[in-house]
Amino acid sequence: WYAATHMLMNRVIARSTTYRLWAFGAVALGLFTTVQDQAGLGIALPQMASHFGTDLPTVQWVLLGYVLAISVVLMPMGRLSDIIGRKRIYLGGALVFAVGAALAGVSSTLVPVILFKGLQGVGNGMMSANSMAIIVAIFPGKERGLGMGLMSAVVGLGSLAGPVVGGFLVTLLGWRAVFF
Repeated sequence: WYAATHMLMNRVIARSTTYRLWAFGAVALGLFTTVQDQAGLGIALPQMASHFGTDLPTVQWVLLGYVLAISVVLMPMGRLSDIIGRKRIYLGGALVFAVGAALAGVSSTLVPVILFKGLQGVGNGMMSANSMAIIVAIFPGKERGLGMGLMSAVVGLGSLAGPVVGGFLVTLLGWRAVFF
């Protein structure tokens, strides 16, 4: 009975235009942020290498750790969201993403930056594993292509904005600004 009621309520809510817009906006903002973050980090690497007194290949582990963490958790988080709910995993991922970014931004040595950026990657993976699934759930059959197309546009905009925003932040505020 609980499962049937829950499914019925999700369908009623999913048909609400206001709910769909809010849900789309939340997922789009999260997806834009994660894509922009990943695309903009590369701009800060030379300044980070200078700050930590190391070479660029060593500092690249910040980005590599981030991407590896995303890759490792993507499929398990997708499955876990099937079990306990997409919204829980997505919101938990947003929290982990924010905490990882803040901790990486205040770290005083390179190793914690790499580790906390990896934690941020875990949050990104949690969010990315559920972004399209949430969009598919909130857009009915005839509008599903529109929802997925809009999300693809958000990914494209995040990819374009990342280097621009990253360059602006690094130039004006330093490398730590890309984490905040």
